[in-house]
Amino acid sequence: MVGFLHELIARKWTNTAGWVGSFLLILTGKLFLISQFGNAVPYWDQWDAEAANLYLPYLKESLKLGDLFLPHNEHRIFWSRLLALCLFEVNGQWDPLLAMVVQAAFFSFIVTMAIILIPEPTDSQGRLFLWVVGTLMFLFPFSWENTLWGFQSQFYFTLFFGFFGIYGTLRSSLLDWHWFAGLACLWAALFTTAGGFLAAMSVAGILVLQTILYPKDRPFRITALLIILLPVICGVLLRVQVPGHAPLQAKGIGEFFRFFIQLAAWPTTSSFASYLFLFPVFLLGWRVFAKKCATDNRLWFLLGLGSWHLLEMAALAFGRANGGFPSRYTDSLAFGLISVLATVLTFCKDSKFGHKNIFRFYTVVAGIAVLCGLWRDFPISLQAMIARKDLGSIQAGHLVSFLKSDKSEALYGHPFQHIPYPEAGRLVSLLREKELRQSLPAPLHPGLEPCNEFLEGGGFLKEGGLYPTTPPAAGKSYFGSYGPQGDLNTGILRLEYPNPPSTAQLEFAVAGYPRAEGMELYLETKDGRKFLCPIYRNPGESWQRVILSNPRKPFAVVAKDGSSKYWLALCSPIPLGRLSVWVNWILAHVWLVGGLGTVLFLWSLCATSGIRDHS
Repeated sequence: MVGFLHELIARKWTNTAGWVGSFLLILTGKLFLISQFGNAVPYWDQWDAEAANLYLPYLKESLKLGDLFLPHNEHRIFWSRLLALCLFEVNGQWDPLLAMVVQAAFFSFIVTMAIILIPEPTDSQGRLFLWVVGTLMFLFPFSWENTLWGFQSQFYFTLFFGFFGIYGTLRSSLLDWHWFAGLACLWAALFTTAGGFLAAMSVAGILVLQTILYPKDRPFRITALLIILLPVICGVLLRVQVPGHAPLQAKGIGEFFRFFIQLAAWPTTSSFASYLFLFPVFLLGWRVFAKKCATDNRLWFLLGLGSWHLLEMAALAFGRANGGFPSRYTDSLAFGLISVLATVLTFCKDSKFGHKNIFRFYTVVAGIAVLCGLWRDFPISLQAMIARKDLGSIQAGHLVSFLKSDKSEALYGHPFQHIPYPEAGRLVSLLREKELRQSLPAPLHPGLEPCNEFLEGGGFLKEGGLYPTTPPAAGKSYFGSYGPQGDLNTGILRLEYPNPPSTAQLEFAVAGYPRAEGMELYLETKDGRKFLCPIYRNPGESWQRVILSNPRKPFAVVAKDGSSKYWLALCSPIPLGRLSVWVNWILAHVWLVGGLGTVLFLWSLCATSGIRDHS
């Protein structure tokens, strides 16, 4: 008994450590991409969906609940708008990097739950295989567009509500509270993407099959089927046709099947691989139909996931056959591959011994094909991410130039995508909205404008006073004390701000030698309280970020240069949200998350192997 309890505890903690390790490793992969290639510049649809239709009405107190349900292209992205609004309110500032990090954590959680729940019908070896392959698969940057765009949570909400909707309705007794919880998820999925109703359609198909197979419980199944059909019907009625997207649709059955096979073969480019990945789903359907599996069998759940995977690929093949193959589609495809691999592993457990080896070989081949395909696409994804980063730098430069000069010419006449929105005029009008301008991401914010500037002694120069090798602060107003006489310039600068921002933090950019003897840099409130800037080293000829708490009351920034040997420069303070501070810290310490995840993952892997060998 003691040995049994010890093994039970070991399994519990080992599994928990493994799941946490998988979550952290997948999250690390996403965070690393954001830290290396992420950009705080809002991109494309964000200017309409977030700035114009969400944040501006919210700041002007004209946003209504019904506005959150309005269409965005073909979609009704209620949950994405709600998440964006919550982040905006809590942070006090628009921050695409914050959205990217939250999306990364959300997606990592969904994948981890899938790795835990999907392989239930398999044996311990199958679960271990799927755990390792699933974790490794999502370390590849195949869906880099979703990772590096802070406006893709609708894809993740589709996966979340669809997965738990199928799980709740197909793994629970009919019409109990677990079943209705799954039904609530299926309803919630309608307000994610245009294909959110496909999860409910998959469940409806399973119920039709069960109604045919089990006449004994037919009244209950028909009742459940009618209830499930409601979100399906509503999802179809809520869809919006976008005339501009008609050219993207398949023009015939040939174009449809061509793109369907391409989707099914991902991440490979071989049409044979599409049959390799599709065969287990159809085989599972034949098996549950021919053998009339018990209604509480977990195979129905796998079949529901497999049919959902097929429906999503069919919807994409119809609606985007002529729109290319962007990486943002691949998260749902990878999610479907987990269910496909779990299906084959189920055959390994339940088939006769003669068939088990065939399915084991099939699983290994499929897993190797997936990982090899992802490895082959890695250089392509890397080049695309580098190009996106370079493009983001160009876009940021044009935006900063406009925000500093307020001249619309700064945004006109540039090549396609050299500004982050297709229409320069529309972008200019949005950026001239006072409320939005004050809430821009910190890297784009031009800095707070002081109501008074006091210069004593002539030591500080506006838009000057920098050492010759120090670059000007891009897009920010700055003052420096390096004058015509070099370091001999001395003086006092006082910048008064009677209207502090609503954010929790203030960010300064400082250059020179503020820690030298005779130098002072602090924030002073109207009641005389002083807050020294936490500078731990002299930045010298480069700029260093300094963060202070916002006093939430009128304040002044005071800089004193009393040294004839050194100089000092600073920029106007920038509002910085509390969550943005944490995001910057996390992105600078990704290695901590990755290190912990690697230790937990490897420890759990070794411990699991040891427990299985002991058994």
